[in-house]
Amino acid sequence: MAIDRLHEAKPTRLHRHDGVWTLDVERFVSLGQGVLRPKMERLQGETVIVQYLSRNPASIALGRSATQLMRDTSLPNQTAAPVFEVVGESWAPIWSTENVTVSLPPPAPPRPEPPTTVSGPDVDALIRALGAMRLAHNKLQARVDELEARLAALATTTLQITPPPSDTR
Repeated sequence: MAIDRLHEAKPTRLHRHDGVWTLDVERFVSLGQGVLRPKMERLQGETVIVQYLSRNPASIALGRSATQLMRDTSLPNQTAAPVFEVVGESWAPIWSTENVTVSLPPPAPPRPEPPTTVSGPDVDALIRALGAMRLAHNKLQARVDELEARLAALATTTLQITPPPSDTR
């Protein structure tokens, strides 16, 4: 997945609950070292939703159709819960809007960020172990280089193979 996906947010669902329209947006958040995690964000209110969709050139068509949906008076009363998902460049209902109510879970509390600096006796022990491994690696690399030099020297010498003496009985 390209890094530009980090800044790109994709609208996924438009729904109404208790008369309030909500847009669910999926964004990828970097966890470091090329690891991305999808994160859902919710925007509430018709004005906010239309402004958000109008800012992104890829979502302009979605913004227009979302405006029509939110102003559609033929949808069931304000306590019903119409739910639409993005299909291509338009919204599609994902279930019947009659006599359906949606109970949205509260947003999850934000996770604490991992500490950016590490110190203490454990880190010191790891640094010492890393130094010992580097020393061992350098010794092994020197041994490999020596063996490769010996093999190269053998390849340039001519070997003479003499048959074993025959047994004369």
